[in-house]
Amino acid sequence: ADVRLEAAHAWYEVDEIGRSLKVWEQVLRDKPGDAERLADAGLTALRGGDARRAVELLERAGLLEPDRISVHSNLGVARMT
Repeated sequence: ADVRLEAAHAWYEVDEIGRSLKVWEQVLRDKPGDAERLADAGLTALRGGDARRAVELLERAGLLEPDRISVHSNLGVARMT
């Protein structure tokens, strides 16, 4: 899973958001309850223009880690998009 995690981040960094999202979906199948991965996948979905998916992922991350400010900030942006 670490290789896929690195790949998801790498595709994001070179603005290959579609590819990054596909890898994130694989990563989340392995660890569906990982707040950090959910948050990163949500941010990627938001950057890719899929606000509905971003909200879904970020809400899940926020439930798992309610004190994580960046999740709630990104969730607010996703809800307004």
